[in-house]
Order: sequence, then C-alpha cells, then structure tokens
Amino acid sequence: MTRETRHYLLAGLGLILAINLITLGGVAYNRSGEAESRLLLSERELPRLNPRYSPEDTAVTLNLTWQMAPRAEDDEPFRHGLSERQMLQLGYVKRPPETCTPRCPRAAEREALVVLELDGPIYRQQLERHRQRLTRAEQAAVLLPEDKSLRQRAEDARHALHQVETGSRLYLVDVGLELDVLRQRYSNRQQYAIVKGLVRPWQNAESGLSGSVSLRGADRINLPRSWRSSLPEQSDDASQDKARYAVEVSFGKRLEPWVSDVSAGRQSLPPVERHPVDR
Repeated sequence: MTRETRHYLLAGLGLILAINLITLGGVAYNRSGEAESRLLLSERELPRLNPRYSPEDTAVTLNLTWQMAPRAEDDEPFRHGLSERQMLQLGYVKRPPETCTPRCPRAAEREALVVLELDGPIYRQQLERHRQRLTRAEQAAVLLPEDKSLRQRAEDARHALHQVETGSRLYLVDVGLELDVLRQRYSNRQQYAIVKGLVRPWQNAESGLSGSVSLRGADRINLPRSWRSSLPEQSDDASQDKARYAVEVSFGKRLEPWVSDVSAGRQSLPPVERHPVDR
C-alpha cells in the first residue's frame, strides 16, 4: 500500500467516524431530558413496514400511518391536502388565475411543523359522519330494494365506515412554523405530537392554492432488538385484530421519534359500532 493510498484510507475512516459521532450526538441530544410528546400507538397507527416479519429478523421498521383531516366543506376525507388558509399561513402566495394556465409555476417545497392528533375529535367526527352516511344509504336501499345503484351505495358506505373503524386514528390536524405557538394551541402531549414535515404546494385555476405533506424522519421508526420478540407474526387476514400490540413512541428535542416501550397482547381501544355485511 502506497503512502498516498494509506493517506486516503485514513482520511475516509476519519470521515466515517466523524459522521457516526455527529449522528450519535444528535440522537443523544434528541432523547435528553423530558420528551416533547409521547403517543401510545396501536398496530393501526404503527404497522410493520416489512409485512413478512419474523422475530428472527435483524431489522424491523415500523411505519407511522396517519390520515389527512378533511376540510370542513368536504364529505370525503383523505382526498384533499392542506387548505388555502394553511398554505397562506406557511408563507405561500396565491397566484392570479390567469397565471395558472394550464397550471401555476411550481413553487418551492418548504419545511414546516406538523401536528398529529391521536384518537381525538377529528377521528370521532369521521366515525359519526360515516355512520350517518351509512344509515342514509341503507334507508334509501330499503325504500327501493330493486335499485342496484342504491344497494351498491350502501355497500360502499359500509366499506368506508369499516376503513375508518379499523384504520389509523392518527390525523394531521394543523401545520405551522413556530413550535411554541403550536404547542400552546395543542397542549396535550399524550394526544398531540408535533413533528417535522415537508410541504409540496400546487395551484390551478379550478382548485386554488393547496399542498401535500410528507413527514421528515418520523414516518419510519426502527424497533430496538430487545422488543422485537414482543410483536406477533404478521397475518394475511384483512380482518385481523389491529390492537394486538401497543407501542409508546416518544418525540424528543429535535421532534424525532423513538420507541420507548412496547406492550404485547390485546390492547384496549374505544369500542366501535359494528354493522353487518348483509342486510
């Protein structure tokens, strides 16, 4: 090995060591002191990213699953992004319609803080909205039993309610730029987590200004080896129990998550009203 090659090798090893030290220092700082928030999540909010998991796997990643809170005027959740009001609060500017033909010039992505609500008012509102929708659809189908479209509408409403009843109870309810302002507005640290997000804007003449959100560093959570044996094996049954385990996720000073506890076995979740598949 030449002196020059040895020099480059040592420099490379030194760079790797420095990066690891910086990373470990960031992790230590994030977990120091009291957690910024703690959420007790079930399999509904934190399924395994690798569905064919077994306790012998060397790496297990949990996938933080959340829904977009619907706008007040929307009947369908999960379909629409941030509202124009929220986008303006993040500093985006609404362009005149004549500049958006066929579409507006692409604006830059921006970092923002995202508020996630667990098993709160938004989730309850969604349950009630879909139950009422199903009731109306079933009543209409009973009045006109020969109408196939009404029967299909009732079936679709039943399926949508089942998705809400068994899906994630974690909803994105707000965005902002200042942590203190958001935390004052959402003070319950066991129900509201504030994490880092990335906002992607869009605008056209029909829908106006809106945007989508992705989480930064909070949507994939590694499960420590000491707790991997606590998770049951994955099942292909779509109707399987979605409360087979609970994972306490803490968010630290850098708003980054880590697993702080795992409880195996059936976890208590609020009861939901069940509707038979056939009427």
